[in-house]
Amino acid sequence: MYLSELKLWSFRKFGSNSNFDRNKPDFIISFQKGLNLLVGENDSGKTAIVDAIKYVLLTNSREYIRLEIDDFYNYHQISKDKKQTLRIECHFKFNAEDNDSKAKNFLDWGHFNDKGEFELRIFFEAEQKNGKIEPYDIRGGMDNEGVVLDARARELLRITYLKPLRDAKEELKPKKGSRLSQVLDSHSTFAEKDNHFLTKTVKIANKEITNFFEGNKSHHHTLLDEIKQILGSENTLMPEIEEKFNPYLHDSDKKGDELANRINAYLSNFFGIDTSSQFKISETNLRGILERLSLHLDRTNAGLGSHNLLFIAVELLLLEKEDDFTGLRLALIEEIEAHLHPQAQMRLVEYLQKECSNKGVQMLLTTHSPNLASKVKLENLIICRDNYAYPMGSEYTMLEKGDYAFLERFLDVTKANLFFAKGVILVEGDAENLLLPTIAKIIDCDLTQNGVSIINLGGLTFKYYERIFIQKDKPQAEQMNTPVAVVTDVDTKVWEFYDDTDNEKHIEDCYELSQSVIDDVIAQYSDDFENLIFDTTKSVFEKFEEGVLVYFRSYLKDGKKRLPNGFKNFVKSKIIRREITEAELSNNQKQVKTLKEQQHSPAENDKVKGFVNTYWTLEYELALSSLKEQFFTATLMAKDYDYFVLVELETYEQRAKTQIAQWVTESKTPQQIAYQIYWVEMMGKGTNKTSKATVAHFFAEILEIEMKEATQKAALKQEIETDEYLKYLVDAIKHATSKS
Repeated sequence: MYLSELKLWSFRKFGSNSNFDRNKPDFIISFQKGLNLLVGENDSGKTAIVDAIKYVLLTNSREYIRLEIDDFYNYHQISKDKKQTLRIECHFKFNAEDNDSKAKNFLDWGHFNDKGEFELRIFFEAEQKNGKIEPYDIRGGMDNEGVVLDARARELLRITYLKPLRDAKEELKPKKGSRLSQVLDSHSTFAEKDNHFLTKTVKIANKEITNFFEGNKSHHHTLLDEIKQILGSENTLMPEIEEKFNPYLHDSDKKGDELANRINAYLSNFFGIDTSSQFKISETNLRGILERLSLHLDRTNAGLGSHNLLFIAVELLLLEKEDDFTGLRLALIEEIEAHLHPQAQMRLVEYLQKECSNKGVQMLLTTHSPNLASKVKLENLIICRDNYAYPMGSEYTMLEKGDYAFLERFLDVTKANLFFAKGVILVEGDAENLLLPTIAKIIDCDLTQNGVSIINLGGLTFKYYERIFIQKDKPQAEQMNTPVAVVTDVDTKVWEFYDDTDNEKHIEDCYELSQSVIDDVIAQYSDDFENLIFDTTKSVFEKFEEGVLVYFRSYLKDGKKRLPNGFKNFVKSKIIRREITEAELSNNQKQVKTLKEQQHSPAENDKVKGFVNTYWTLEYELALSSLKEQFFTATLMAKDYDYFVLVELETYEQRAKTQIAQWVTESKTPQQIAYQIYWVEMMGKGTNKTSKATVAHFFAEILEIEMKEATQKAALKQEIETDEYLKYLVDAIKHATSKS
């Protein structure tokens, strides 16, 4: 049995101004059987979700929970003479093995679906008018009115709850109504209240206290005398028995009765009549005894984090029901990471995942921690944002089975930031990661101020991360409203690369695919390929094996990865190998750009958009742009230094300026100059590469220095925003910060 779904109407932030309609909830969230981790920024609704569940199900600790007037959506805007309705529904599903053992407890409120599975819906509906909440009942049933839930059923549905702002050390101290006493009192170990071992122990202790202050022998003294009578005082065992009893014996030398008599004498004089008092442990009922207990770690100087773990361990006792318990095993824990360092967080959540799996327990945790988000299985995550909840299970997203395996391996703490960001920029490498925050500041779109995270994927694995933001079978209005900018290179080399006589690769290395080749392949290998087409946007390839063969491999049937035997030679005999013109190469580049932009701009969610440069790489376009001097300066410095040397900046700026002026004098085109800066100077024609990350870092430092002076920053902003080669970066930043 587990909580499968929560529906809300007009509850806190989850509401609307339209008329109340039981068939149209304002909010719906689905849960998995085991662990569920709710992630999201502050005020995204995580606490509201937890509280809504508590209002319906109550908690094992019997804390006082009551619906308040401010739980109603925008209640202060409702006309005083008009009623406002709030409704909360909890839906439960039962595992196949639960249908007999647990469903029988809820037959009056549940029903069997067409698959023979038992389902249960528990809800309440409350109304307020003039700030007063009308009485309401917790009900169950599949119709809208339902049947009032009886006390036994409510007990079986109680949950365990850990509040967020918990002072674990204080909660474990002895005091009236302590959290420790609440937890222990709810545990089956203390079910027998009147005749419990601890109650008997305190009663015996009170007898001993009374004996001491009345001057009588202790109970243990009396017991020792009885043993002597039975065994005989001369028995060889008596010395050993007396040694065992010594810690519990007292005699008249301690004069407890004299102390008590002095107090009673004072009292008699105070009252004017004989008055006596009695020393004893005040609480003899079990709850009172438990309130006097404290719990400590067997280590000195334990901090808040250690006490928090101890407190969580105590709370989880409430999930330990007897084997024959036929109710709900559900725990709600808010901000589970409180006071814990990252490694402790990961260790804790990993253990809780195993507990959920091994013991059939369901947990709903809330967190602000990317550490936890990166450790929990992706399908157990629920992203809360903009009054919606987006489960990451395979039935809810466009992610495929293999995508989950990939993301769980590579979704580290840094990448997990995307679950909490207001906007996301996905980049393929360090250069964009280092440079984009500075450009964003210059154009007044500071990423930090706008809650935007840059996620460096370290490769071209965009599709896995893009699909996180696409909900399956949902209209655009219900898709995740997080702007995601995918920034990538077109990665097709420019004419200057092939036209360079010193370069190894030349334009005649290109291959052209045609419809006739596709037709020949289909005729010869009809059983090996699926939906094979001639794609004009991919008709020219620079390399045979890394271009043409990869193209055909993408159309293989049944997920095959190997091409048929003899296929390579067959295609090579059919395909045209020829020189192409500069115009054809440029046209091909534009087609690839368009294709990549479409590829990273899924139709299902227009908040996910691809931003692709026009020519080759980011660095080549920077060398084409109005910032070419600053970029060339950074390149020259990065060839000589591993760290930015401010005192040398002017020297390198002059070198860059002089060299660019010389190229202009030599009548080199802007494209040829960009080729020299990027491919020759920075990359050493692919043989002696300068670190792209170092160049980007130095380039960002130079821009940061220039933007410190207001007029320079304004000029820099104007240059960047009007530069055609930087447009895709500017557009990506403005999309992610919602300023486009």
